[in-house]
Amino acid sequence: MTTYIELWFTAQNHYIFLTRPFPTVFLIDIRLTLIVIPLFTFIALWIMKSLQGMNRFSFILLTSLLAMLLEPVSEQAGWVAFSPDWKHLYSFFGYAVFLLLIRRIHVIADR
Repeated sequence: MTTYIELWFTAQNHYIFLTRPFPTVFLIDIRLTLIVIPLFTFIALWIMKSLQGMNRFSFILLTSLLAMLLEPVSEQAGWVAFSPDWKHLYSFFGYAVFLLLIRRIHVIADR
């Protein structure tokens, strides 16, 4: 799911990954797809499993806020370039929805 979203955003020129392996083959940074996102998902689910109610919700909000705040840092580091139209708030909501969705799927799968 996240790979398709990344492909869509890069195809729409909302951002571009400046340092990515195989740039002539992939528009996205496949390190995110193959390593970072699965690791992030595993750690987030592990943490959320130990939290209850508002603590879990707060974790989702804080994680989403952190992701949003790290985007300008990644841009300054030269890893990604955002278009002038890009709003980092999009990532806040994107990560929040992603975390809520994977949590819901995990709960349903555990039944």
